[in-house]
Amino acid sequence: MKTVAILAGFTGYPNGKKRHFAQGEEPEIADAYADMIVGKSLAREVPAKPSTKPEPASQAPAEAKDQPA
Repeated sequence: MKTVAILAGFTGYPNGKKRHFAQGEEPEIADAYADMIVGKSLAREVPAKPSTKPEPASQAPAEAKDQPA
């Protein structure tokens, strides 16, 4: 699935069902359909948003105790 920004309103048939895409809309659609409408200059691909999950804090390895250096 890809998210695209619709540049010009049009009616299409994603998944075989009639649907109107309004200018400015940003739907998430199947990759093949997204590639087709981007290729026809009806839309542009929206870059994937970075994950909102916080990165785990990197932990330095614990110093080994009771081991010779």
